[in-house]
Amino acid sequence: SKGNVITDECTGVLLADILASLGVTNPAWTIELLTTDGYEHETYIVDLQQVIDDAYLVTYEVNGSPVDPEGVELLLFRHHDDGSTWFNKVKGFGGVAVTRFVQEIELPPPGTADKPAQVVIEVGEVTDFYLDLLALDADKYAIKMIVPIGVATPTLKLDTMEAGGGQLAVLPALTLECHLPIGGTPQLVRVDIPAGTTVIGPVDWDGVLSFPELKETPSVAVDGTVSTVIEVGFAGGELLFDQAARILIPGQAGKSVGFISGGLFTEITRVLAKDDQEYADEKLPPGGEGKIEVGSDLVVWTKHLTEFVTYTVAASKPDPKPGEDEKPAKPALPQTRGGLPVAMQLLAALMLLAAGAYCCRCRRETA
Repeated sequence: SKGNVITDECTGVLLADILASLGVTNPAWTIELLTTDGYEHETYIVDLQQVIDDAYLVTYEVNGSPVDPEGVELLLFRHHDDGSTWFNKVKGFGGVAVTRFVQEIELPPPGTADKPAQVVIEVGEVTDFYLDLLALDADKYAIKMIVPIGVATPTLKLDTMEAGGGQLAVLPALTLECHLPIGGTPQLVRVDIPAGTTVIGPVDWDGVLSFPELKETPSVAVDGTVSTVIEVGFAGGELLFDQAARILIPGQAGKSVGFISGGLFTEITRVLAKDDQEYADEKLPPGGEGKIEVGSDLVVWTKHLTEFVTYTVAASKPDPKPGEDEKPAKPALPQTRGGLPVAMQLLAALMLLAAGAYCCRCRRETA
């Protein structure tokens, strides 16, 4: 810090390098630095050029010892002329990790459960979002997020709380419209989650919900010809819902579908009679799933998010036909007939024939 003589050996990452990796490179930009560790100077306002010239350092070790045993936490906020705010929370152990900015979703005043406030976001440069929403207001918003073709897979960070040995979050009505290159052609994969849905993830779930992502191959082997692999939810495990979510997979009617969880593939065999939210909520057990064809599309209703696979079942091998080197097997003789073994019946017949021939010979000689 300016004005002080530092004799300690500090190890860290240049703040200018962190900002540059996040796209903050204009030397004229104003940088506001705030400390939250009780240091007497709580706020610094400088321009980026000074940060570069004076080699501001984000320190994580002093004289070989960590500044904080739990790691250094760095909060970055970026304010825009349109009033939006991007922020990034960085935490490193033995260093400072750098990730992308996260944009907070600006919410209008809440609506009602019957007429929720509508929010539409088209994902572009920033692909990571944060939703700061009270559980009590979850049914008062309907959020649609549109992802054009070619945009990196977005994420949505939710506020979570510990519950039942896992992490819990409550969602508004959420629609994810993702244009993915299925079969080399941009096609719309859509996920609909009803308002007020409670999501429960494993204890290590950080509240980040990943949008549908097209994978080249499934994470485990599938017995058949794979058509599409779509992962949605949490890559590190399974997310369970108390209401059914709807996943539309375009152009996959007539294909089989299954999911992968815990390293195991399970085919979805439950066929639903209706493509309807109330019907799916009623028919699906906790953690259950079902399918229905809608035109040329395949719809999966599910109370869990994970990796889903559409495929064509491997054709069963036909019975081998006799070839040139093969001879048809001789038909087996029946083992019994009329209650007696066939071999015994044949032997008895031969004996009778022999006896009859002997009698005829005796009669001829006598005559």
